[in-house]
Amino acid sequence: SHVYKSTTAGSIWQDIGAGLPDVPTSAVIVDPLHPNRVYVGNDIGVYYTPVEGVHWYDYSSGLPDAVVAMDLTISPTNRMLRVST
Repeated sequence: SHVYKSTTAGSIWQDIGAGLPDVPTSAVIVDPLHPNRVYVGNDIGVYYTPVEGVHWYDYSSGLPDAVVAMDLTISPTNRMLRVST
């Protein structure tokens, strides 16, 4: 797996990356208004989970095929997800 979370300040880690492609992950962002929502950028695109990694969905609609997502941000003014390649 490539994505883990901790709710114990790092003393215990839980794998939440099951279901993601087995490629390097470069960016992870948690939605500040909806903390269960996590977005991941990796070597083939962007993925999203509405429930802390229970299920992952391809969120790359409109992006070129196999885009390398290096950074993710959520705009505080319009709530748009920004992807840097």
